[in-house]
Amino acid sequence: MPAIGDVASAAKNLDEYQFLICSLVPSLPDSNPSKMELQKYRVAILAAFAKLVPLLLLKDIRQDDLVQWSKHAKALLEETSDTYLQANSNSKMQITSHKDVFEYFGIPVDRVQVALRAFYDYDV
Repeated sequence: MPAIGDVASAAKNLDEYQFLICSLVPSLPDSNPSKMELQKYRVAILAAFAKLVPLLLLKDIRQDDLVQWSKHAKALLEETSDTYLQANSNSKMQITSHKDVFEYFGIPVDRVQVALRAFYDYDV
C-alpha cells in the first residue's frame, strides 16, 4: 500500500518535532507567546497520532483514510516546523494556522488556545 510510506514518513517527522518542541519549551519564559504556540502544536501532534492508531488497527486498512491522514499530517508538520524555527530563532511569530488541519485531528483550536492562555496567564 503506497500510502503507508507517506504515513510513516509524516509520523516520524511529527515525532521528531514533538521531541524538539519538548526540548525547547522549558527554556522559554511563560510570558513568551512562542511557548503557547509550540504547546498548541504539541497537542495537535498528539491528536494526530491518536487519530492514526485506530486507522492502522482496522482489519481492512483503507488507503483513502491513510492518504487523508498523511495530507493533514504534512500540513501540520509544515506549520509545526515554521513555528519551531521562528521560536528557536527568537523571531517574531507569524503563524498561518490552517484551522481545517486542527479540525481534522479533532482539535478545537480556539478552546486549546483559551486553555493555554489561562495556564500561562497570558492575555492577548
